[in-house]
Amino acid sequence: MNFLFILGGYKWVVIKLETKNLYLDALEFASVGKNIVSFMKFILDTINNDRK
Repeated sequence: MNFLFILGGYKWVVIKLETKNLYLDALEFASVGKNIVSFMKFILDTINNDRK
């Protein structure tokens, strides 16, 4: 994922230990449930929180 972000000119995303379970849940839902919305929101929230 970070490789694709870098190729696109974006900063890479660091998943903090305290949000690891949320990340894994969102990733599993995207993979198994075929719905990327929760994963996308998690990544965007992570990016936006890093800017603060």
